Amino acid sequence: MAASLFLGGLAFSVRSGVGRAADSLLRAKRIGKQIRIEGPQTHMVKAGTPTMGGLMIVVPVVVISGVVTLINILVEMNQGRPIANIGQQILVPVGTMVAFAILGAIDDWQNVRGKRVKGEGCRLAPR
Repeated sequence: MAASLFLGGLAFSVRSGVGRAADSLLRAKRIGKQIRIEGPQTHMVKAGTPTMGGLMIVVPVVVISGVVTLINILVEMNQGRPIANIGQQILVPVGTMVAFAILGAIDDWQNVRGKRVKGEGCRLAPR
């Protein structure tokens, strides 16, 4: 439990350290959220909010999880234990997170590239 909290804190620290620079870069490139005009006026505040911010969470979590799993595998191999089940507990949650991150990246990319009406949701199937 303590190791999980430590790794979560480490991922958050990496994200916080990189976040300000990435936010400034995205704002400078004008890569931001587009809001539907028909929507509530309270949503207009979100216009221009940098997109692709999920990468700042997903990348540190995947890298840190991969490094920790690799270290566990190397330790188990060094002690002569079988490594068949190492990393399986983290594979499903990290894989699910990566799948949702890919979906979010596709949605953000389509929004930034103007492939759909401003503010419209993601649609993966052809129309």
